[in-house]
Parts: sequence; structure tokens; C-alpha cells
Amino acid sequence: MVLIFKTSIGSKHDLRRVTPFLNALAADMRWTVDIDDCDRILRVESGADKADQIALVLSSHGFLCINLAKFYAEPEFS
Repeated sequence: MVLIFKTSIGSKHDLRRVTPFLNALAADMRWTVDIDDCDRILRVESGADKADQIALVLSSHGFLCINLAKFYAEPEFS
């Protein structure tokens, strides 16, 4: 599954703040944030739907997190 979120994660400092929280959600989850994009896109690949948990974790730490899309596809882990 691929999840796409609009966020307010806008700097490397913000990334360092959210990394432990996102990594703790699931061992099988991979994620990236494009801090250069105007929507600060968070892209998540996971074996399960973690959209609600991701939005809750980020918003509870003061970040905007809006679920834009959900794709049901097998994640491609290397």
C-alpha cells in the first residue's frame, strides 16, 4: 500500500523530529518526505493501512498531515 500526505514538515530539523515517531509505527513501513515540494509530500509504503496512525502521530506533534491518496499496491522493498 502506498499512502500520500500533504504535511508541514518543511526542514531537516522537522525531519529529525518526526523520524522516531514514524519509524516506531511499523517495521515494514518505508517513508520519505519531499521538503522541497510546496505540499511537503510524505510518501509511505507499508504492508498495512497506517493512514490514521500517521495522521494522528504527526498532528499530535504539531504538524499538518492531510491524507491525499491511498494506493493498494504491493510495496517494493529492496
